[in-house]
Amino acid sequence: MNFTGRARYQMFLTLIKVSIMLSTFFYCSEGIAITDLQRVSPRLIVVLGDLIENLHRRGMPPLKMTSIIRDKNSKIKSASRTHQEGRAIDISIMGWDVEEADDIVHDFNSKYEDIAAISASDGVPRLMLLHNSGYGPHIHIQVRRMEK
Repeated sequence: MNFTGRARYQMFLTLIKVSIMLSTFFYCSEGIAITDLQRVSPRLIVVLGDLIENLHRRGMPPLKMTSIIRDKNSKIKSASRTHQEGRAIDISIMGWDVEEADDIVHDFNSKYEDIAAISASDGVPRLMLLHNSGYGPHIHIQVRRMEK
């Protein structure tokens, strides 16, 4: 995904949509600073806006962000540095229909394969991972580094 010209305009429109939808369709867990979104990859903001719209169309509950930026001293164990680098966010899926969560993960992994982070374990690009790391069921959303 190249962020020049039309892509930058689309990203700007997505940022506006996200800011409008925040109060109705999005909230953060206690202790998570929404201002950390200013430090994440623009690619992640585009995906987040698309996800919020998708959830709204499906009549799903508001998106609950459980992790944005983590520093290297975080007590939460991570398999990668994507949170430290501003390339990942976690969302709770508590109360979601499991099949619907699986559909969303599959759809977004296909749609955003070109910007998804590459799995260190098998080399497959994955934007979203649905799992329970001990803090309840959630979706880990991750993008690859932007080329310079």
